[in-house]
Amino acid sequence: MLAGQFVLAAVVLYFILASVQRQWTDLRAHWQGAHPGWGLIAASTAAVLATYLVLIQTWRAIIRRWGSEIGFGDAARVWFASNLAKYIPGGVAQLGAIGVMARSDRLTGVAASGAAVLNVLVNLATGIGIALLVGASALRRVNPYYETLAAVLGVAFVVALAALPRTLPRIVGLAGRITGRTLHVDRLPPRALLDSAAGNLVAWVGYGGALQLLAVGLLGTHDGNLIDYTAAFAAAYVVGYLVLVMPGGLGARELALVGVLPVLVPSITAVEAGFVATVSRVIMTVLDLVPGFLFLAHSAALRRRQERPHRDGST
Repeated sequence: MLAGQFVLAAVVLYFILASVQRQWTDLRAHWQGAHPGWGLIAASTAAVLATYLVLIQTWRAIIRRWGSEIGFGDAARVWFASNLAKYIPGGVAQLGAIGVMARSDRLTGVAASGAAVLNVLVNLATGIGIALLVGASALRRVNPYYETLAAVLGVAFVVALAALPRTLPRIVGLAGRITGRTLHVDRLPPRALLDSAAGNLVAWVGYGGALQLLAVGLLGTHDGNLIDYTAAFAAAYVVGYLVLVMPGGLGARELALVGVLPVLVPSITAVEAGFVATVSRVIMTVLDLVPGFLFLAHSAALRRRQERPHRDGST
């Protein structure tokens, strides 16, 4: 199991290194002449990390609704380590990784599978709903018909979210076939859906606040509000997630943010949005990779300590 996790880590690192060169070149080009507010950038980074912790606690709450328990430290280890899988093209690899790693912590198969898939679905559904419903009025400036279309689609996603108690078992089965894992749930506890929706809504606001702090820190602009930045980030993040061929949505999320952010915050130009998007990507990638690799290294060291007495006793 542990060897497989390190193989996964090596694959992740390959895709990251292959993709980061262009991001770094863009970042260095835009950084020249900037006067960053380091305190605000640090606050933005802390907000992203706090949002990750909210998502971990949300995952724990969902697991509890299925009758299992996992400590926060173990949940953080599973969440961060399996998070590395999202940097492999295909997107759904993370679902298989989090399910398998959670089962290794003696969670029931239903809890591991259901919580992993439910949280991803609710995260995407709430993100799409926020982007469409909040951004609908701003889209009027682009085309009057876009506002109506966005509102209709937003309501449709809310309805789809409410239908999850009936549709989740089939979706989990489909995810199992795609990932090649045994994923199965018979039912969705209603409170699990409420916990997931509440946690993910808080998380989107956290991401939006982090983006706003970053934009002010990099550009000095104070235009726009928390709702605008939340909708912009949600739209870009969902686009990046759904473009499965890109590891971690690299490139797709940034392009989406360049298109959406100037619409919702008109004082930010497309070039400035690209600068903010690139720095945001660097920060979030570091916060994904560093804890993930540290948890893998800690697991390896712990496994060696556990195996040493058995080897010593057998000699």
